[in-house]
Amino acid sequence: MTSNEGTALAYVEARARSSGEVISAVQLEEVQNTTTQSTGGIKGGGGKMESTEFSYFAHFAVAVCDGPV
Repeated sequence: MTSNEGTALAYVEARARSSGEVISAVQLEEVQNTTTQSTGGIKGGGGKMESTEFSYFAHFAVAVCDGPV
């Protein structure tokens, strides 16, 4: 994500598509979740399977106009 200082914001009346300007952003947050599951063999002779899941989150602010929306 990038931002340019001093970039003009769009002036819109009624409804229109408009791009915004990223005014604040932080690094991505990574959350790791690991689960282990038995693969079930006869009399406990099975192995174990491990699975890891990753989730990513971002926090940012985007300016879309000057004044109330």
